[in-house]
Amino acid sequence: MATVSIKHNDESDCFFIDGIVDREVSLHGRIAYIVKGKFGGKAAVLKLSWTSVDRLAENAVYEILLRDNIKGIPEMFRRGLLIEDFGGFRLEFIIMENCGDSLSKALSIIPRGDKKAFTDAVKSMVRQTTASLISANISGIIHRDISDGNIAVRLYRSDKPIDARIIDWGYAKDRYYASEESEKVAKKWHYDSLNVGSNEKKHDPFTGTPRYMSISTLFGSTSRSVITDIESLFHVVLDALRTIFPTPKGDEKDQGFGHYPQVVKLGFMRIACISFDKDWLANFGIEKAILPSDLVKMLEVMRSFLFFDRGRFIGTDLASNPKYEYDDIDTESAKFFMDEEIIRLLQEGPTSSLQSSPVVPLGSQTRSTIQNLLPLPEENEDSQPLSDENVTPQSSPVGRGKRKAAVVAAAQPETSKRQRHTTDSQRGQGGPLRRRQPAKKKRSS
Repeated sequence: MATVSIKHNDESDCFFIDGIVDREVSLHGRIAYIVKGKFGGKAAVLKLSWTSVDRLAENAVYEILLRDNIKGIPEMFRRGLLIEDFGGFRLEFIIMENCGDSLSKALSIIPRGDKKAFTDAVKSMVRQTTASLISANISGIIHRDISDGNIAVRLYRSDKPIDARIIDWGYAKDRYYASEESEKVAKKWHYDSLNVGSNEKKHDPFTGTPRYMSISTLFGSTSRSVITDIESLFHVVLDALRTIFPTPKGDEKDQGFGHYPQVVKLGFMRIACISFDKDWLANFGIEKAILPSDLVKMLEVMRSFLFFDRGRFIGTDLASNPKYEYDDIDTESAKFFMDEEIIRLLQEGPTSSLQSSPVVPLGSQTRSTIQNLLPLPEENEDSQPLSDENVTPQSSPVGRGKRKAAVVAAAQPETSKRQRHTTDSQRGQGGPLRRRQPAKKKRSS
């Protein structure tokens, strides 16, 4: 068995290698090597990452999460920077606990006939994962790559049916990159906070795994939020259930969602599948008749939380307006898959950039494409575009680490005075979200 020594004078600081984990090479300037083994007698993973110096260091993300005591992330054993800058790339290493199997692999271990154990495991995983994502959001961190492989799961036979951890924060972004606290973290990990923060914002539209991307991201949204991460979790759960409770044509659905060549077509396909009230689970290749009833209820509630606003399906809004924002939190639906404290954090913390922009009408080509996939809902004549005047700016500080969210003017040089009320950082400071009121119709003379 090979070993990697971190300190030469202490055997407990040696990493014993068991094997290398095969991973796909990233297309976004980041290559990671994963090695399984043991460290200090515990099952561990050694991660070596080559990343651009113009992108956020994963160690910096963990620095923020650990400082604010965010739950649901791996235990860190050793972390460091091996090469600061080599041809515009850094090499960082992390030795952390081995958090278990991917979600789908862990669920496949549970006997299909034990519906209670299966239901408890899925519901517990969803609650733990949403809690971690929302807590990280309070600290300003958005994961942006929630996938089956990035939710690591361990199963237990005790009162706690499952232990879920979110791993691989290498594609995360720091919303408060211009704050004093983030500047300190950037100095420690040798990168320019403002430059990196600006670059991460530019990568919002195409960061993540297409199979699990939110609808708005598939259509090139320039705003990523904790809500889009929760939507990715929703697609991860559907994907895992499709392999365990498949319809007769479940394999065809898997091929469609897993290997669609163009992300926009995948987005249209997703809208079509979600829009139908009666058979939407079957559209995703899941046999509702054999799925535990409690899981059906949880999935229905998550669907309502993510894709409906006061009873109106917003899938086509997400397609036509990549900057579509979630303006209100459906707390009643959230209670079915989130804890009360987490719902409160979701209400108080930033859920999006909240840059108010009116809904862009569907172009003729876009509309015809959607019509080929699903019947469009009838347009409500009372629906009005939302304007900036309907939004109450928030300004109270937020964040467990008491991070200052002041945005340096140079970071957003082209922002107008009107737009400044809705920048990422200022919304990150805000209190509870306020529902926007519909704009009043002008009387015709």
